[in-house]
Amino acid sequence: MRTLTGVWKWIVVAITTFAVGFIVFTSLWRPFHPALQGSVVLTFGMLVVFINYPISKKALQKSNDKRAAFLLFGTINYPSVLDIVFSVLGSIPCIFIIINWVEIVSNPLVYEMYYLVLGAILFILLVEATRRTLGYIIPIVVALFISYALLGHLLPGEMGHAGYGFEELLYIFYLTTEGVWGLLTDLTSRLIAIFILLGPILFACGVGNTFIKWSRFTGGRIRGGAGQIALLSSAGLGMLSGSSVANVATTGTFTIPTMQKLGYNNEIAAATEASASSGGQIMPPIMGAGAFVMAELLGIKYTSIMVAAIIPAFCYFVGIGSGIYVLAGKYGLGKLPVKLIPKWSELFNPRELLNTIIPIGILIYLLLIYLPPQMCAGWSLVSSIVIFIFLGGSLKWQEVGKRVKSSLQAFFRASNGALVMLIVMMSCVQVIVTLINATGLGVKISEFIVNLAGTNAFLALVAVMIVAIILGMGMSTTAAYVIAA
Repeated sequence: MRTLTGVWKWIVVAITTFAVGFIVFTSLWRPFHPALQGSVVLTFGMLVVFINYPISKKALQKSNDKRAAFLLFGTINYPSVLDIVFSVLGSIPCIFIIINWVEIVSNPLVYEMYYLVLGAILFILLVEATRRTLGYIIPIVVALFISYALLGHLLPGEMGHAGYGFEELLYIFYLTTEGVWGLLTDLTSRLIAIFILLGPILFACGVGNTFIKWSRFTGGRIRGGAGQIALLSSAGLGMLSGSSVANVATTGTFTIPTMQKLGYNNEIAAATEASASSGGQIMPPIMGAGAFVMAELLGIKYTSIMVAAIIPAFCYFVGIGSGIYVLAGKYGLGKLPVKLIPKWSELFNPRELLNTIIPIGILIYLLLIYLPPQMCAGWSLVSSIVIFIFLGGSLKWQEVGKRVKSSLQAFFRASNGALVMLIVMMSCVQVIVTLINATGLGVKISEFIVNLAGTNAFLALVAVMIVAIILGMGMSTTAAYVIAA
């Protein structure tokens, strides 16, 4: 990801400000139609992703050719001409939907050929955006499913199907709510986006420091203290972010150096933090994007998923903690030095506690009274910012300005990092889901698993587990879950 400077930084800031405002507004009020909501948020994703992510990271680092940098690769501080062209071209099909969504939704069978050309442009650039942010795995899977949709009529037996032409596929992809504007894009733009913003905002407003202090106070007193701190801080911050990557990025900067200083070798320190942070996405109340997709696919309330996850999450962290305890005994790793353990007085800073208890309390309370999850997250986010700005320290203009700046930077980092990646990834995976449904492959695989297992539910679960594990080796949790489910 680039570190933009100059005019490009301010262009991205302006786009991000609009996108964040739209996401927060719709979470507090109500979402728009999936075609409109999804196209607005995907416009943001397509505009920003090509500016932020180069066509090739290796070429960007190695190339010293100024013409190649100008035309193809850009630099670490500004995009290339190709990036700008892709950014504009990728946003035009989305803007077209924003302008004409009522007509398209009302008369889905009435369209011009240039509509499909716009759909083809969006498809190609969406796959390229996913490649830039997440690598080749998902684009390769998309290519395989496209091939299956086009050539399925040539396959013998039950795996074959009637086959689709390019025009049919582009129509389904671009002009129906079963295509790119379907469940996953809608879910991301309507629900997941606000939760992606909530975690970093809570951390920027001081909630993260509170969890780390309590982790040091409790985990530091157990054998393998530094590792136990990594475990507890990852569990605590996982409650806020629902993201393994965000967990490692925030807690890892503190816990890994601490573990290294106290005798952990590099491999064990990294493995401890990675394992602990991976549990962040199954830690209620804010779980990973997969949990929201799960609730939507099953047609049940997110709160039910959240409650069901409590015992597995507890077992997961107990298991990791037990492993740390055993390794600490094996390598002679003791507790945290007393001087590094916070005192009682440090734990009860009224301002920190206020800004921790109120936003999280609001979130949990609103979830428990079954308000829409996006509204719960929206009010929790607003309350956290208000408390942090006005009660987070001195009310001098300079201090208030610093806290406002800190909040805005958190919005910017979250939007241009995790949110952009998730927007393009979920929209791209939506293509796979569309093709699975259109070709009937999902039903065929389900029948195959049922026939293989017979009446034995255990064997069916094992078969599904193997599929999920294999998918999880090459793609993100959410993408693997959606394809498997």
